[in-house]
Amino acid sequence: MPKYFYLLLLLAVSKLEAQPVIYTTANIHAHNDYDHNKPFDDAYALQLGSVEADVLLIHDTLFVAHSSKEINAQVLLGTAYLKKINDAILRNRGTVYANKKLVMQLLIDIKTDMHPTLDAVIKSIRQFPALLNNSSLKIVITGNQPAADKFNDYPAGIYFDGKTGDSTHQNNLQRIGLFSDDFSKYSKWNGIGNIPEKDLIQIKNTIQFAHAKHKAIRFWAVPDNQHSWETMVDLGVDFINTDHIQLAAHFIQSPLPNVFLFDPKRIGQIRQKMDRGDTTTKQLSGQVIAEAERLMKAAIGTVTAKSAAPPSGDKHDYMSLAPYFWPDSSKPDGLPYMRKDGQRNPMIDRITDKKYLVDMGKNTHTLALAWAFTGDERYARKVAEYIKKWFIDTATKMNPHLNYAQAVPGVNDGRGIGIIETIALTSVVDAMGILQYSSSLQEKERASVKEWFSNYLQWMKTSKNGKEERKALNNHGIWYDMQLLSFSLFLDDTPFVKKYTDSILLRIPVQIEPDGRQPLELERTTALGYSTFCLEAWFKTALLAQRAGVDIWHYQTRDGRSIQKALDWLLPYAMQEKKWEYQQIKEYTERDKLFFLISTASRNYAVDAYVKAYDKLSRKNSPEELLLYGIE
Repeated sequence: MPKYFYLLLLLAVSKLEAQPVIYTTANIHAHNDYDHNKPFDDAYALQLGSVEADVLLIHDTLFVAHSSKEINAQVLLGTAYLKKINDAILRNRGTVYANKKLVMQLLIDIKTDMHPTLDAVIKSIRQFPALLNNSSLKIVITGNQPAADKFNDYPAGIYFDGKTGDSTHQNNLQRIGLFSDDFSKYSKWNGIGNIPEKDLIQIKNTIQFAHAKHKAIRFWAVPDNQHSWETMVDLGVDFINTDHIQLAAHFIQSPLPNVFLFDPKRIGQIRQKMDRGDTTTKQLSGQVIAEAERLMKAAIGTVTAKSAAPPSGDKHDYMSLAPYFWPDSSKPDGLPYMRKDGQRNPMIDRITDKKYLVDMGKNTHTLALAWAFTGDERYARKVAEYIKKWFIDTATKMNPHLNYAQAVPGVNDGRGIGIIETIALTSVVDAMGILQYSSSLQEKERASVKEWFSNYLQWMKTSKNGKEERKALNNHGIWYDMQLLSFSLFLDDTPFVKKYTDSILLRIPVQIEPDGRQPLELERTTALGYSTFCLEAWFKTALLAQRAGVDIWHYQTRDGRSIQKALDWLLPYAMQEKKWEYQQIKEYTERDKLFFLISTASRNYAVDAYVKAYDKLSRKNSPEELLLYGIE
């Protein structure tokens, strides 16, 4: 099914001839172009290969609209399309596009009586001599058009839309610009899952009919989403019919999802396995989809839902309490709270911000994957609800700072340590990347989310709490770095990521011993858990740095300290092959993190021990982890 790493098409869009080429925006058809913000201009800016103009002749004027009820007096065939094309040809010295190899197809769909309307269209075209018989422009008439045996009655340079299965076309193929067909004639497929096999056979036959005659083919009334676009490409359909030209163009230009914490090719590989009927993949993806269905009914918690406000008095400010601090029983009011490392105070759950933040990160990621696996826009719309409530809607959105996170009653209102709680936002970043071609989030909304992250990133870099957390020597410091890289990549600031990585490498001598021990984590009462947790941060940071072309995986200090050495030291203890010699006052529950470490290490280091450990762990992890990080 979807081929994220290569997209082949039978139509060479540069000259509209059948041969394998890379898919480009010249294979996109702007359906109902007149409904876009800037008719013709938007499609032209994207260098689309085909633009549709529905034409109505009313009182000797050619309007471009779907029906007489939708007429905009400013959108005329002459001024909105023909003149602009003519101006482009003059500007580009003979071709519609500056790229001389590109061709624009103008599909004129006649909605009113054929003879007077077509005569008026031809008359209008003749007002711009550069348009006729220009190899960079193909004008095709569709809708109310003449019978095939009448095609030659019209000027050369005017082509017509072929009808598949019509044998009368055979003697007039030179006047056929392309073949268009109604997809709903063949299938009731809604763009989710796969086209039924019996429908698929007919669709393939129709495509082969057009290609056998060396003509392009387009379907209308086809589902308009990423999964459908991928399916049309796989079938060899020459023009993607879409009303979402911006999203389709982004998809064509950069078909891999813009994610950072797993391999961007992974989703395409999963979908291919699903299409081939791979039992394990279908089972695991089915579990993800089932969880997404459950989440469709779940209420969305926000920061404004908490019962009490932080010291600022503004419920939009995130607030949480330090997990390992308890009331001092020797004081009447219990203040100041006292630290009991590794012993979580359940009272902190009365403030719901952290729970809702973690839920938001996890749930958006699951829903986005379900959308990627099925193409069902319902899941994307649910993600959009989360996004709007947390980052856009003025009534519920979170302010972009953590001034009041992990407060210690009687000591402070918040600490830099609290920044570790926005790790959840890195899942949101990847969810947004998975959904980059979904129509459920508009460009303006995406821009608003990026503005929020830009403001939060600035707060991380400049605030007292942010500076304090960056200076943290233990796992908090590397988790800070990991978030900084994730958010910077989301904001397309790869140069910053490259530059900042130098300071990250300076943490290795502080956090990792030459034998691989992590001394600052071994001081904790749950040392095995924290050693795993800290190494997870390092591995995710390495993944993010890799996206900017920086290799942390194989970096080591002169005395041999490295993240691989830290894994090698930790692994036998985590796998219960060696007895743990440090504190671990509660059960070790980091198997999910260990699976991520092992599976990621197996891709970056050729070590048999990692594969053996993976085999022992792989059946005990969540479906998402197995799908995104599992190895063959």
